[in-house]
Amino acid sequence: MENAAPARFVNAWIFLNDDYLPGTNYYSNDSCYQSLIRNNVYQSVDFLHICFATTMPHSAGAPAYTLTMGEPATPIPAHPGGYTNKDYLQFIIRDARIQNPGIKFIFTLDWGYKPTLSNIFTVPGLTDAQCAAVFARNLAIAIQGYGLDGFDFDWEPPLSGSITAAQMSLLLYAIRQQFNQLEKENKKHYYLIISPVTGDNLDAAPVNDNVDWLNLQLYGGTTPSNYPGVDYNLFAYGAQFEATQPTTDPNFPGLQTAQAAIADNNQQYHFPIYTNWRLNSGNFVFEQQQQVALYRLARAGVQV
Repeated sequence: MENAAPARFVNAWIFLNDDYLPGTNYYSNDSCYQSLIRNNVYQSVDFLHICFATTMPHSAGAPAYTLTMGEPATPIPAHPGGYTNKDYLQFIIRDARIQNPGIKFIFTLDWGYKPTLSNIFTVPGLTDAQCAAVFARNLAIAIQGYGLDGFDFDWEPPLSGSITAAQMSLLLYAIRQQFNQLEKENKKHYYLIISPVTGDNLDAAPVNDNVDWLNLQLYGGTTPSNYPGVDYNLFAYGAQFEATQPTTDPNFPGLQTAQAAIADNNQQYHFPIYTNWRLNSGNFVFEQQQQVALYRLARAGVQV
């Protein structure tokens, strides 16, 4: 093995709708969540992306929108034992910080419902710029209220086609402005991230001016060439340790191994950040083992 530049960060997504093994909940001894704790996996995560946030009216009947933890349409409650995704969010933040006090938490916006972003530009009497500013202010309040460290767009269809490039530009500038204000108040940086599978409606200037990095969903077929003008130093490597077929075998192999992801990055891209989809699929034992291996190898700068 040869040495390469050590990774800046090694991150992961976690999808709170899911419980594996089937029939378990957060506190079941054989659950994917207890496995994260038991095997010290959080020590191998710099940024944990919480999936998925969504938008909702700020208050009953109000036209302005804010950000909230998403819940599945069914079942209700979301998890065995009566727990909700908001409960799981609180449990994960608590337990991950015990194991890794420096871990950062990022709210990832759901990609799968087209009006999630377009709704925020429908406030009567407001221009698009004003709508973006109102939403960004409410988003910042929500991020602070949940005790999180930033926000991430899961940028793929239909979400990526739901607003114009001009509207996305307004959003990025407005959110960064609000995060800069939070940074002054709280003496810490708030992260604005995009995790794209497409470059649709992403102009280079607002991305370069406002975004901390982009987790390219390389496993979805995107490449740096899909983002003309975007600073190459902003790109991060999106790995996938999830299985490519449905499985409830926690040891089932995923699309990649940690070594394969590092080798691919070192040969093709040389990105300084890795983010893994994900930690709690049906093959969660494999995913979590690969996350630990990815962190160990990438942070050491090992070239495989």
